Amino acid sequence: MDTYTYNISDAIIHYNQTLKYGVKQSDKHMDGFLHLFKQEFERKNMDVKEKHKATVKGGILNKRWDLVASNNKLKCAIEFKSILSSRFGKHYSSRVEEAIGVGVDAKAKNKKTKLGYLIILQNDDQKASKHHSKIHNFCYTIVHQYKIYNSAIAIEVNNDKWEYLFNDYKSFMSKFNH
Repeated sequence: MDTYTYNISDAIIHYNQTLKYGVKQSDKHMDGFLHLFKQEFERKNMDVKEKHKATVKGGILNKRWDLVASNNKLKCAIEFKSILSSRFGKHYSSRVEEAIGVGVDAKAKNKKTKLGYLIILQNDDQKASKHHSKIHNFCYTIVHQYKIYNSAIAIEVNNDKWEYLFNDYKSFMSKFNH
């Protein structure tokens, strides 16, 4: 295990640097977040599977999540998504539909599995603030009203600056304790 402790800022630096060089294939831009969460779950002595090996069998789908962590007491699955503020209108409903669909399907077969959802709102047109309430309401709804996900986190990234739109890292991770 790394002796260096990865944090949200490091994940965002990785996100920005990867996109700067045009590498979005296989969600490489989200690998900083993957590393951050993997490190956290490994500290809890959990076995971590990533991407193509991180499968959760649902009622209908065998869905590949971005990260699945488990031990003999707990199983967690986390999905990482991003959306550009300039394409928000075109892609937002797809993000919502997918999150609800895969979450409900996973919970139907795995009632005790804890689910997490991370969404990055990339402010590429300096108009992301008009989407803050939709992102916040989406996260609030899937966690507190629909109770599909145990935790969600939303972050706006604007070049090197970033801010939480829903939850913070510590609060997000607190929902994945035994």
